[in-house]
Parts: sequence; C-alpha cells; structure tokens
Amino acid sequence: MPTVRPPAVAGAFYPGDPQALAAHLGLNATDLRCCELVVDEPGLTPGRLAEQSGLTTGAVTGGLDRVEKAGCNE
Repeated sequence: MPTVRPPAVAGAFYPGDPQALAAHLGLNATDLRCCELVVDEPGLTPGRLAEQSGLTTGAVTGGLDRVEKAGCNE
C-alpha cells in the first residue's frame, strides 16, 4: 500500500475541502481530524486523543483502526 501524505501536506491538494480529502483517503471528517492530531503530536495516546478530539475512547479506537487501515499512520 502506498504511503499516504500527512493531512497537513495532502491538504494542499484539496484546499478548503477537507471532505474531499477525507473521501480520497477513505475516511470520514472525524477520522481525518484524528489523523491530523496524531500527525501533529507523535506518540499521542488514545486517551489524550479522546480528550483533544472530544470523542469517547471507544470512538477513538474505531477511528484509529480506520486511520491505520487507510495507511495514515505508521
């Protein structure tokens, strides 16, 4: 699977249209936001990601699974 550019870089190809970027990556907008938070803060724990995103830890777990499947994290 090819490496996906971090959203901050890939966003340049979808200026002003995060929904299109999320769709291109096979994610939803919330997953994309989580991906951005993870890229911005390497080593971010799921608990801290839940705090920063306002999601439950269960929602974060599902989102991280989708982000990993899309190849957005290492």
